[in-house]
Order: sequence, then C-alpha cells, then structure tokens
Amino acid sequence: MTTVTVPPTQVLDKPGTIRWAVGSEAGPRSMAWNFVGHTTADDVFIGLRERMHEVKLSLHSVKWRMAYTEQGRKARLPEGVDRVLTRWEHTPELLPGWRRGATIVFARSNLGAGYPEKRVKGGGAVSFYPLPAEGWGLRFDVLLGAPERDENITILDAAADVGRMTLASGAVVWVVASEVPVDPMYEAGLADLRQNAVAAYGGGPEVRGWAWGNADEDGGPILIDLSNAPAHKPSP
Repeated sequence: MTTVTVPPTQVLDKPGTIRWAVGSEAGPRSMAWNFVGHTTADDVFIGLRERMHEVKLSLHSVKWRMAYTEQGRKARLPEGVDRVLTRWEHTPELLPGWRRGATIVFARSNLGAGYPEKRVKGGGAVSFYPLPAEGWGLRFDVLLGAPERDENITILDAAADVGRMTLASGAVVWVVASEVPVDPMYEAGLADLRQNAVAAYGGGPEVRGWAWGNADEDGGPILIDLSNAPAHKPSP
C-alpha cells in the first residue's frame, strides 16, 4: 500500500459515518464496512454496511458487545434467545486516554467476486483500499481517544489514515490501516474459517459474511472479512 494511491482521509468534525472496503467494485473485493458515531454519546458502532440494521459491534462507554439489533433479533432468532452474541471488556490503554476499540482484518484469500456498491444516501462514498503485495494483508484498527487524552500519539507503520471523527463530548475516533504478513499458517486458519462457515450454511463460496473473536494483543474484538463465505448463523 505504500507504493499505490490510497483514498483521502475521511475527516468528520461531528458524529457521522466512515465507510471503506478493500479491493475494487470490479473485484475481487471485500464487503463495505461502516463506522458510525452516536450523535449524543461516546458510543460507536461497526459492521457490514448492508447488514448493520441486523447485527453490529457496539463500543459503548460502559460495555462492548456484538449483538443483533431488535430488527435482527426478530428476523433471525427464536423467541427468548439473547440477542447479544459476544461481550468484551474494555482493552487496556495504549497511552493515557487512548485504547484500541477493534481490529478488522482483510486477506486476499477472503475476497469475493466484484459487484457495484449501492449509492450512499445523501452523498458521500465508500473508500476502496487496494491490497498490498502477495503474502500481505490489511488490518484496520479503530482507536478511541477520550475527551481528556494524551495528544502526543504517533501511529507507527501506518499505511493509510482512513478516517478521523470527533464525537459530541470532544472524544475522537481514528481508523488507521496497516499491512500485516499473511503466512501459510495464517492462511490455513482462514481456510478453516471459510470451510466452517460454508458447512454451517450449506451455501456457495461467494456468499458474503464475517467472523469475529478476541485479538491476541489485548483481548479486544477482532473482526475478519469473509467475502467469499456465508455470514454468521445463530445457534438454535
């Protein structure tokens, strides 16, 4: 990514939506991802653009969780089943007032067929980021800065400054992209994820979805784009 053109940084001086994807509309490509800031609270929401009405990661000031929305619960879950899928504790501070909220990972082998992105209502666009060389992937880190925070923060080895948003309280959120190696062991794990997803759904290889778990670095949320495998299926 350091040798190719990347989209300009999306800078929002008030809560709004940052949108991005990896690849190109012509394909191969990932799904589009949304990062949304709450208009009155220091809450942010992350998810697939076309499915945030059903399920999303919510980073609240007191709790972090992956959960179905009320609309998604009615459509996807049996009556009485908890709509919360996974909960996380807040990650440790990186610097005073700063912590990592989530990491979203993209690898070449997880990209799917091309398709045109739906128009963004009210203007705006989805920023597409090209993948780096073979054997490398991209990770997008969501960094949360409290209203009272250390301003002397430096992001090392960043390939792109994706977006910066200021929330109602003066808290900030940054999304930065960096290159990560994708070795054979990691590729084998991705293959297992895709196979398990296909087995759970019985769908074709081009059905798009995602997976999530706990990041090794800090135990926080890690999200993996699976644009050629089915989406999460709730347990019966």
